[in-house]
Amino acid sequence: MRPVHYVLLLFCCSLFACSPCAQLQQRDQNLQAAFEKLQEQKWPETAPKYKVKVKTLYKKEQELLKQVRSCQIDNPEDYKYWYGERLKYPSAIEKTWFRLFGEEQQQQQRQRQKVKKGD
Repeated sequence: MRPVHYVLLLFCCSLFACSPCAQLQQRDQNLQAAFEKLQEQKWPETAPKYKVKVKTLYKKEQELLKQVRSCQIDNPEDYKYWYGERLKYPSAIEKTWFRLFGEEQQQQQRQRQKVKKGD
C-alpha cells in the first residue's frame, strides 16, 4: 500500500469511526456459526468431506486469530472478548481439529525427527 493510500484510509476511517480490526469479532462469530451448522448435519467424523470442512474452518480461524494478535484493540469490551476469553481457550473448531488431525501431526513430527537424526 502506498503512503498516500494509507493516509486516505486513515482519513476515511476517522470520518466513519471504523478500524481495521472492527469486524474481527463478527468474522469469528460467523466461523463459529458455520462450525455449529456443520455439527448439526451429523457428519460421521471419519467422512472425508467432514475432515476437509473442519480443516478449512480451522485454517480460516487461525488466519483470523493471527490478525487479532496483530491488531491494537482499544475498545475494552472487544479486548475482553479476545484476550479475556477467546484467545485464552481453544475453540470447538480447534478442539475438533486436534481430535481429528492431532495424532497425524505428532506422527509427522516424529518422522521428521527420525530423518534429522539419520543425517
